[in-house]
Amino acid sequence: MSSDLNGEHTATSKKYLVDLLRREMEFKGALVTDFGQINRLYINNSVTSSLKEALYISISLGTIDFNMDGVGIASIPLIKELVKEGAILESTIDTSVRRILKNWLGLLDSTGHVDIAKLRSAKIGSQEDIAKAINAARESIILLQNNMLPLSPSAKLLITGPASDSLRLVAGPIRGWVLQM
Repeated sequence: MSSDLNGEHTATSKKYLVDLLRREMEFKGALVTDFGQINRLYINNSVTSSLKEALYISISLGTIDFNMDGVGIASIPLIKELVKEGAILESTIDTSVRRILKNWLGLLDSTGHVDIAKLRSAKIGSQEDIAKAINAARESIILLQNNMLPLSPSAKLLITGPASDSLRLVAGPIRGWVLQM
């Protein structure tokens, strides 16, 4: 999530992500930030005064399970500090990890234990996995080149945000890679 709703940043919104999405709508999946969203809370948006505070707010409230971030490694020591200080409960981290392993990666069985058979058969990073990713990218490019999305002709689509009309921001650093495929 890389947005705000009614002036409230979604990455730190207990109202929208916990009360509405998780409780009222019964969403059981993992919540993942947009790339760099937690950093933007203090660098661009001045919502917090530090990365540590941004991590504290988004994790302790249970609003974020996975911080999709290029500097994620920098977050790990800060999260450890927050757990040691008691600011973030270890059980909160466990809950997020469980959601990621079960709902996103499908590696937990119905009892909540790691499904060893699935884990052993996971082909993450294999040639087969890479080939599937490249094929998905190629098919997506073809759909875009043909101005076709898998939507019904009567469907309405709303695209918003600062990058909605910017090819540079949408395609950005991957554009060169995609054209080389």
